[in-house]
Amino acid sequence: MEIRTVTACYFSPTDTTKKTVEAIARGIRPGIQILDLTPPAARENPYHFGPEDLLVIGAPVYGGRIPLVEEEAIRHIHGSCTPVVLAAVYGNRAYEDALLELRDLLSCQGFIPVAAGAFIGEHSFGNTIAAVLASQVKQLQFFAQARKYGSAMEASLDVTNVPTSVYTNLIEAVHKNLDKMYRYVDLRKKLLGVDELHMYDLYCPLIEGVSGRTPIEEAKKTVYDALAPLGEDYRKVLQQGFDNRWIDVYENAGKRSGAYSAGARVHPYVLLNYTGTLDSQFTLAHEMGHAMHSYLSNHNQNPLDADYVIFVAEVASTCNEALLMEYLLGKTTDKKERAYLINHFLEQFRTTLYRQTMFAEFELNVGRMAQEGTSLTPEVLNAEYRRLNRLYFGENIVLDHEIDTEWMRIPHFYYNYYVFQYATGYAAAIALSRRILREGAPAVKDYIGFLSGGCSKSPIDLLKGAGVDMSTTKPVEEALSLFGELIGEMEELMKD
Repeated sequence: MEIRTVTACYFSPTDTTKKTVEAIARGIRPGIQILDLTPPAARENPYHFGPEDLLVIGAPVYGGRIPLVEEEAIRHIHGSCTPVVLAAVYGNRAYEDALLELRDLLSCQGFIPVAAGAFIGEHSFGNTIAAVLASQVKQLQFFAQARKYGSAMEASLDVTNVPTSVYTNLIEAVHKNLDKMYRYVDLRKKLLGVDELHMYDLYCPLIEGVSGRTPIEEAKKTVYDALAPLGEDYRKVLQQGFDNRWIDVYENAGKRSGAYSAGARVHPYVLLNYTGTLDSQFTLAHEMGHAMHSYLSNHNQNPLDADYVIFVAEVASTCNEALLMEYLLGKTTDKKERAYLINHFLEQFRTTLYRQTMFAEFELNVGRMAQEGTSLTPEVLNAEYRRLNRLYFGENIVLDHEIDTEWMRIPHFYYNYYVFQYATGYAAAIALSRRILREGAPAVKDYIGFLSGGCSKSPIDLLKGAGVDMSTTKPVEEALSLFGELIGEMEELMKD
């Protein structure tokens, strides 16, 4: 079929998407038509295309989605078996489902997608985002000073009775163990067989051809069996959740992505988007950990003390994951499968303990710079973020310039010294899981007491009651010691 016209269509407030889409269209045919959806008036008109037309349409990606205004505008664009080329233009955050959204929208409007691509665009909003972050930091500092706190961090942590030393101890302990991350980076480079290891290579799987699909009922049984060390009373409630539809299991039209647990007084409700992968099984264990924490707190505390604070929120979920990992490792005798599981475990350490601590240090340093009068320009923030990536991942990884701007897409930097709790929670969970497996009933009793405690005590005291003292560096150092042991085993398993 001969193409009669090529039309470049886009919503482009900063011209980045415009340049990309027009370049694609002109690459197909020099003489093109333009449909600019940026002016509000243009988005209200109907447009019609026939089977001999070609539409090249692009959208900027905000938060992993296409803009709502462009989505609404597309509903005025009608095709008749019209071929369409789709383009998503994104910054340092992944384009996620943007291309799928475009495909679904255009397909409903009578278009036939024939090609698609995602393109990295310039961070046109760099100055704006830096200004927003700087304003957030200054606001937190103003309110902290007004309330006679020494710093914004102190004000934030005081809300949940967590000493500032917990924050700084975390960073100190991770700094002492950066050699293990450098070792892991070198191992990744070797196993991937690349001359240069880039930051994006950290997300490539090291072991392929192992993981199959596991039906949800089989995954439930696996999680149930894996949590046997927590005792029959715990598993009885867990099974109750499995049997009584506490969980919305599968992906569905209009359903939000990800996973979540809501601790209602009746019983917890869990949202999943289960796909049968190993990650999905761990997500099931993770969210049911939250659910059990909520269930036990609600049934053992009055309504005022039942809600646990964020500092301990990830402990129960991650402890379940650690017990599931130990169970799976104990079951397998296949060398390749064991390597696959260990790689999954190593990635949890990298993404949660190291990466979240790096985020916490960035947030701390940005606050200090602002307090000292440094202007938080994009250049300053980029340089600090690059410095920390080099510190945390070492000299043997290539830092492409795009990584400098990754801070722009990290929402936790606007949450008021929140992100460090992922790392502390993970360290506490590793310590608790190992104590449970090592000591049995006494450790389980203490752990159930922790889960039942809500906010009746400070989070530090609740964890101390379970046998973990987060006011020291010991839990973090012990967790990172395990990380080193796992790297050593991985090296042995992958020897030629």
